[in-house]
Amino acid sequence: MISKQKGFSLLEAVISLAVLSVGGLGLVRMQSYLERKADYALNSLEAIALAESKLDHYRTRSTISGAIGTVLFDGASMAAGMYPENGLSVSGSAYSFNRKVFITDAILLPGATSAAAKTIKVKIDWTDRWGTPHAIEFKTMVSRFSEFN
Repeated sequence: MISKQKGFSLLEAVISLAVLSVGGLGLVRMQSYLERKADYALNSLEAIALAESKLDHYRTRSTISGAIGTVLFDGASMAAGMYPENGLSVSGSAYSFNRKVFITDAILLPGATSAAAKTIKVKIDWTDRWGTPHAIEFKTMVSRFSEFN
């Protein structure tokens, strides 16, 4: 028997609609995933900039008090301890970042009154718009002896 039917049957139309629906839902889910990852990438770059700026501040150290624009190695700003800064913002960002700086004496030489090197750890944390907490952490060591003195 030869059928002279033109067009699609109802079953074919329902199957094609189901396939298109699954594909559309996949695209919506992928868009949401990409938005989340782009948001994380932007905020992590801003957090990295905040951490590096603080590390650069401590790298400009000096053992003499007269150096302009430098941090005195034995001064109060490089004393061992934890220094929190909350509510930091970067221009163009809707998020608030928290920065914690941890300074510890690393190398104590025999007979010395203070450390020859200090370990500086900078931790930046923030919460994204979905309520997920994120953090990055950088750690470095600075010496009492600067190549510029």
